[in-house]
Amino acid sequence: MRYLLLFILCISLWSCSTSKTTSKKEPISKDALAQLQDKRWVLQKLPDTTVPKMTKQIYILFDKNGVEVKGFGGCNGFGGSYKTDDKGLHLSNMISTQMWCDYGPVEQKFMHAIQDCDNFIITGDDMQLLKNNKPVAYFTAVYLNN
Repeated sequence: MRYLLLFILCISLWSCSTSKTTSKKEPISKDALAQLQDKRWVLQKLPDTTVPKMTKQIYILFDKNGVEVKGFGGCNGFGGSYKTDDKGLHLSNMISTQMWCDYGPVEQKFMHAIQDCDNFIITGDDMQLLKNNKPVAYFTAVYLNN
């Protein structure tokens, strides 16, 4: 009987120590959304990929209406839609031109990064696109003259 109680106590303690706590993400604030929009976010870095110096920079632009995203991936222009909610940032309906160039492998990694992202962090003029809280692309803002 004593061993049975000891066994139950051990199982109870083990189950308490292995339970996971989940926290709900905070909704994206209007301030953060305003920082995201109407800037040309120029790609600086992709993890595990060298971004070459190019005559036309790789960038992404989120419109101020909170609907359209567009940019240049290195070889091709692209566009689509985006939305933000309490789960983060979501890009969808992405389309692009289909031209070949020497920067194709970098463009492919860039396009995967932006399509797979689920959130973002902006600090000053720097932005990181995130997937599962890990950076997938690093950008610097270029301000547009409206």
